[in-house]
Amino acid sequence: MARNIGKRILAVLRAQFIAGLLILVPLVLSAIIIVFLFRTLDDILAPVLLRYMGEYYVKGLGVLLLLFIIWFIGLITRNVFGKQIVGLYETILSKIPIINTVFGSIKQISDNLLSGKSKSFKQVVLVNFPFYGVYAIGFLTSSEAAKLKTKSKPETVVHVFMPTTPNPTSGFLTLIPVKNITPLSMPVEEGLKVVISMGVVHPGSYHAKKLSRLKQKKLKKTAGKNKRK
Repeated sequence: MARNIGKRILAVLRAQFIAGLLILVPLVLSAIIIVFLFRTLDDILAPVLLRYMGEYYVKGLGVLLLLFIIWFIGLITRNVFGKQIVGLYETILSKIPIINTVFGSIKQISDNLLSGKSKSFKQVVLVNFPFYGVYAIGFLTSSEAAKLKTKSKPETVVHVFMPTTPNPTSGFLTLIPVKNITPLSMPVEEGLKVVISMGVVHPGSYHAKKLSRLKQKKLKKTAGKNKRK
């Protein structure tokens, strides 16, 4: 009897302890990440401010100055003169070997992620991976489909990013036929929660929906034109 009462008390205490962890862990981790980002951004300009302000420097001025500089650069580059300067330095960088490849790739990725005009990473899909009968969560990385030309027959494929869990920033890119993907009526944020939590946080059911019409890339038939000439 006493042993059963002791087990019940331990079970209640364990449940209460876990409930406390569920509340505190997200708060503590969020605070750690925010403090880390704040210190990292502040340290970018802190040495310069310390040199000129000395003892008058206050922690956080580096972040404010950095935000102001970013905003000011954006303000300048939105007028005609600023656009000409940006076009000039991009032209110069595009002609430098190695740098042009790195800069071009980074610029393309940043334009897609930050401009707000791209439809990249806007669709959560299910694919048969790593083999048929097993589903994995992926994300469409482009609103455009591409043609895969094979000896048998060409197929329309889409680019799907398959993230690893619990770190969705790593993964690999797959080219999957449109007919083999199952779009989900799930926001990208919810899909990321499932991946990051390793499935601990998940919806009660996954609802499939029709795939929005994908744009097909039009390739120029320069070979045919050259033959005619």
